[in-house]
Amino acid sequence: MLARIKRHLGIRTRLILVALASSLPLAGFAAFMTYRFVEREYAAIQKSVLERARLLSEAVDQQVADIDGNLKTLAASPLIGAGDLRTFYDHAVEVTRLSHALATVLLDRSGRQLVHTAREFGAPLGQRSDLETQDRVFETGRSQVSNLIIGALLAQPIVTVEVPVEVGGEVRYVLASGFASERITQILQEQRFPDAWRAGVVDRKGILISRIPDPEIFIGRPAGGMLGTQPGRGGARWVKSETSDGVEVYGTYWRSTLTGWTVALGVPRAAVDMPYWRTVATVGTVAASVIALGLLIAIFASRPIVRPLVELERAAAALGHGTSWREPAATGVREIENVHKALQQAASQRGAAEEALRAERALLEAVVRSMPVGVIVAQAPSGQFLMANDEMRRLWEGDWRSLDELADHQRDRRFYPDGRPYDPSDLPIARTLLQGVSVTDEEITWENPSGKRGTILVNTAPVKDASGKVVAAVAAIFDITDRKQAMERQKLLLDEINHRTKNAMATIQAIARLSSRTATSFEEFVIGFQARLVALSHAYDLLTRYRWQSADLADVLQTTLAPYLQGERIRIDGRNVYLRPKQALGLTAGVHELATNSVKYGALSASSGRVDIAWTIEELGDDLSLTLTWQEHGGPEVARPERRGFGTRFIEQALPAELDGRIELKFRATGVRCVISFPLNQRAAAAAGTAPKAPQRNVG
Repeated sequence: MLARIKRHLGIRTRLILVALASSLPLAGFAAFMTYRFVEREYAAIQKSVLERARLLSEAVDQQVADIDGNLKTLAASPLIGAGDLRTFYDHAVEVTRLSHALATVLLDRSGRQLVHTAREFGAPLGQRSDLETQDRVFETGRSQVSNLIIGALLAQPIVTVEVPVEVGGEVRYVLASGFASERITQILQEQRFPDAWRAGVVDRKGILISRIPDPEIFIGRPAGGMLGTQPGRGGARWVKSETSDGVEVYGTYWRSTLTGWTVALGVPRAAVDMPYWRTVATVGTVAASVIALGLLIAIFASRPIVRPLVELERAAAALGHGTSWREPAATGVREIENVHKALQQAASQRGAAEEALRAERALLEAVVRSMPVGVIVAQAPSGQFLMANDEMRRLWEGDWRSLDELADHQRDRRFYPDGRPYDPSDLPIARTLLQGVSVTDEEITWENPSGKRGTILVNTAPVKDASGKVVAAVAAIFDITDRKQAMERQKLLLDEINHRTKNAMATIQAIARLSSRTATSFEEFVIGFQARLVALSHAYDLLTRYRWQSADLADVLQTTLAPYLQGERIRIDGRNVYLRPKQALGLTAGVHELATNSVKYGALSASSGRVDIAWTIEELGDDLSLTLTWQEHGGPEVARPERRGFGTRFIEQALPAELDGRIELKFRATGVRCVISFPLNQRAAAAAGTAPKAPQRNVG
């Protein structure tokens, strides 16, 4: 075989081989020595950066350990078990100062704050909302360190160290001390890293506790690049990555066994690579110069002989690329002239074939662009868009001038039907490009940066070459946003109808049950039941006018008391306030029973009698409470009835549950007095806080 190869070697090739045989060994030796030098230098830098990452992690751990030790000492105080929280508060303030912490808090198992050094002792303290770290303390009986959180009282990013407090051999409380993320920033700055380096600390959830440079920009954000992918995997890694501000770095990180946090250092690749690349470039230049000199000698020596053949070779290469070439000069050699003629014939045939191919492609593109379905063609494996039809551009609401601008739409977020976000590699077109699989009718919800959402149905298929390799992927996209929204609205309406029907049936059943228990005859049951249903229907009419959102309290009372409005005998006084539908229905039934009893036995049964209805709104912490008073005057002398009828039973037993409140019903000799108190919702609170006080109403 070697002899056959030798027979096919030309003059220029033989001369080039001689030049290479003399220069390549020298170049190879230089390359080997350069590689060993660069390898040793890289290893030294990696070791140095890893050691600095370890020291940084130890510095952060020391800050946490100092606070942990102080808290454990404070947790052992007998003042807690003795209940002397006043003295314990003074000790906690001093420990907070010595620990350079923001505040120290004593909490019970439910998260109730007993002592908070950021507030005066005895000041009202709220309920802790984030119990994750506290629960781990109670569960393990050991100290725990939180992730980065926003302090409810301090309103800034903090980290807490929390230790158990044992009383009588049992963990009863948790003592927590928080310090600001600025303290971690100070530790990072104290390490005096070079200005171009990046350093950061990430909690167990991948959130940046601190980062330099520019900590104020990145604190509290999900870590990107190396910091975002490496937490939780241990330490001693040296990886290529890109920081959140776009700097390419070599990074290493160290995971603390004390806190579970990850410390990462990033050294700009340019700072590491540039010196060694200069060395490689210098050695390479010298080696290349030696090789080039030998090649030039070989080429110039063979040029008068092989020049016509080289020109023919260029012509053949140009034909393969579909470009034009310069006509070779006449050589007088029959074989070379024959090859020249063959190339010209091949070029003519190739031109005809390319023209036919362009026509077919234009026809295909016209068909695809006019389809009523969004179509995208993406190149494998890069995913770059090769084509997108007009329907696709319409779906993405853009008038893009190029496919590069269309690719910007990939910044949209995408979700599974159950709300889970898509990983970019799990998107249908990505799976088709990377795995060669087809995807059928996959439903995706998208959300663009402006917050607009939609739903699409995606089908993808791979395009393979003759060897079976995936070279592209085709995606057909259907916009089903309107259809999904219509289905959701239909389901919502059906659920609302079912809910209201069940509530109405439950209310009617309760009225029938209580009416039957208190009626002495069937006729009395029918009359009372019908009257209560009429009152309930009036309340439903009122809520319908308000679209079942809320109902004005004054309207509820006037609608319910409409049958008793002859003469100025009922006065209504109170501020504008709105009730929830359930509250409006319950109050309607209660007021109806009070009015019915008053007409039969109370103030409204006498010509001189009258009824005053008034309400007030009170603040109870962060909530509002409404208190409505029904007071009768001028009627016959009242005594508590010996037998409790439907009205009394409903007011005292059912109405408190309907209003989620309390009822005080008193049968005074001067007239019945009923006080009804219940909480308001947010909408009612807003109306009560902003509306002016309504004028006194004399109904009659």
